[in-house]
Amino acid sequence: MKGLRIVASSVVTVAMLLSMVACGGSTPSSSSSSSEASSSKAASSSASSSSSLKASSSSSSAAASSSSSAVSSTASSTSAASSSSSSAAQKEVKKPKSLYLYLDVVIEEKDGAAQNWAQFEKDTGIKLKVVKPEHSQYSEKLSTLFMSKDIPDVVEVLPTDYMKYASQKAFAPLGEYIKNSAVMSKIDPKAINALSYRGEIYGVQKENGNGSLTYIRKDWLDKLKLNVPKTYDEFYNMLVAFRDKDPDGNGVNIDSIGYTLSLKNPDNELYLTDLLIDAHFNFYKKGGKWVDGFAEDAMLKALERMATLYQQKLIEPEIFTLATADCRNKFYTGNTGCFAYWAGTWNDNINRELQKNIKGASVVPMPALPGGYFINRVSPCFAIPAKPACGDPAAVFKYFIEYVYDGGKGTMWATSGVEGVHYKIENGKAVALPAPSTPDKPRLYPVKVMMEGTLEIVPNPGYTFPIPEVWKQSAEIFNQHAISQELIPPTKAYNTVAAELYLLRQETVAKVMKGELAPTAAMERYKSETAKMGIDNILAELNSF
Repeated sequence: MKGLRIVASSVVTVAMLLSMVACGGSTPSSSSSSSEASSSKAASSSASSSSSLKASSSSSSAAASSSSSAVSSTASSTSAASSSSSSAAQKEVKKPKSLYLYLDVVIEEKDGAAQNWAQFEKDTGIKLKVVKPEHSQYSEKLSTLFMSKDIPDVVEVLPTDYMKYASQKAFAPLGEYIKNSAVMSKIDPKAINALSYRGEIYGVQKENGNGSLTYIRKDWLDKLKLNVPKTYDEFYNMLVAFRDKDPDGNGVNIDSIGYTLSLKNPDNELYLTDLLIDAHFNFYKKGGKWVDGFAEDAMLKALERMATLYQQKLIEPEIFTLATADCRNKFYTGNTGCFAYWAGTWNDNINRELQKNIKGASVVPMPALPGGYFINRVSPCFAIPAKPACGDPAAVFKYFIEYVYDGGKGTMWATSGVEGVHYKIENGKAVALPAPSTPDKPRLYPVKVMMEGTLEIVPNPGYTFPIPEVWKQSAEIFNQHAISQELIPPTKAYNTVAAELYLLRQETVAKVMKGELAPTAAMERYKSETAKMGIDNILAELNSF
């Protein structure tokens, strides 16, 4: 299966600086509330039915480490770090009195965080200290943290940062622990090996990564007597109809927007798949070799499509400045026909929000167009710093990592919270309770603690909360067309120009869409500029990594 990849940390940092509100320097607070962006990134990833989700969590979450080596061979690295891990695994592991967690997505205080940490102590005898910075500052704060003496026992690591930290040996190697763990044997090795770095594993994915697809206003399709597009031509003709035939019924033609998505998001390739079709915005592996997808003929055709859609006013005019949350909120107002966003739970979320403004409105997910794909991303992971606060990585692995992936009490705690607070047991099955912050609002599934229960990568028979049909449909369509994401190796040549290269690609797309450059001229310019950056050397280093 082909793999996809994700941009380096430096790229994201520059993109944040250019396109988001500048981050402040506030001090992280213990279990402070997650931002809406955090929810859309992770909590919103909840994707499919319990059966299809649990199946896809082992296959679709495989992030592309195309190495065929199993975890056992991965763990047998002869490096000093791996030897240290091996010897640590053989000695008796002393239970720590406390553990310090530094997390990006975690339950908020208003929804019972303190009760959850108390339950962990009751069940394990270990006190928890949990710190959560602002979501928009998390990557920056984590980097600063590693330069301080305030090192946690467990950190959540974004996929954009993982390779950087792994290359710096900031984390304890986990390969030997995983090899010797009956608990971790329940996880598909592909999900483990997705985080392989030079034959060693330095983190464990929290959940299946999920990705985005395009949602179409079903009520607009019905009004205009259109079907869900099966080809690009049908997709284009649908957007023209949305623009010209007054689908919102306000009596004004040519005021509806056909399609919206954000090109401001550093992970924008996740949202561009229906415009890219068979093209690739970034580096990807082709026939086992890294290539620059942006320089290929398929990308030239994608640029031509993007220019046509934008210049014919079939796509959101503010595509370059709107963040994903802005696009989502604008979609809820009802004047847009298509929206690229997360699969699974967001099908239901979008319907509910739309119906607050437009009676009878709903969306339907569109399968990938012929030759196209969706991107199943690598999820954030848990990692153990090389020198954790408690002093022993083996203890952190045994008493936290194995606990939250045990497929039983620990996994239920990490996904669903505290029985009697976040859920109850009726007739032998778990039933969600309202969130403590909204006691009058029923829930289908409980408040997420730190791992997404519907996207878990380990079987959890206790997670019996009902999954709406629209979630299932969205997740099934996504899983049928998803390919796995690959993490780009942090080579010296790539890291040196990663941010500049990312911005060049963004600039190229913008100039073509706005008509400032013809697609062919833009591609020639791109190839000329990347030649100056040493693209041949970059690819040579990636392929020799």
